[in-house]
Amino acid sequence: MSSNDTIFPILFAKSLKSIDKKGIVSKSIALISWKGGDKEIEDIIKQQCDGIVVYGGKDTIMTYKKGLGLHTKLYS
Repeated sequence: MSSNDTIFPILFAKSLKSIDKKGIVSKSIALISWKGGDKEIEDIIKQQCDGIVVYGGKDTIMTYKKGLGLHTKLYS
């Protein structure tokens, strides 16, 4: 999660949970916050997640496009 906007991701996740009564989607979501630029953490996320939602500027999105796992989808 962006340190500049921690409210939107939480509200978004809560809204998903409120309509996902069976938990099909909401049980599979994690909101994670760490200092940007930590390559070790970012590499783990890129390789182990099925999907990553990234919002931010062009540089942020381009950084996340590099090194994605074969199964990982990037949503921006």
